[in-house]
Amino acid sequence: MEINGQVGWSYIIQYSDDLDAPVNWINAEEIKLTNAHQVWIDLQSTNKTMRYYRAVTKP
Repeated sequence: MEINGQVGWSYIIQYSDDLDAPVNWINAEEIKLTNAHQVWIDLQSTNKTMRYYRAVTKP
């Protein structure tokens, strides 16, 4: 997953296995950007054929 944002800001990476309403987003990891453009890889999704992701700023 590619994340573009403010250096030094913290983001929570969330995933869902489907987008059927209501979507259940699950926290995967919290990261702090060290570059304005950063790549994150989900090493826990090896057995999943499809997974959806989003990054939200940490409150």
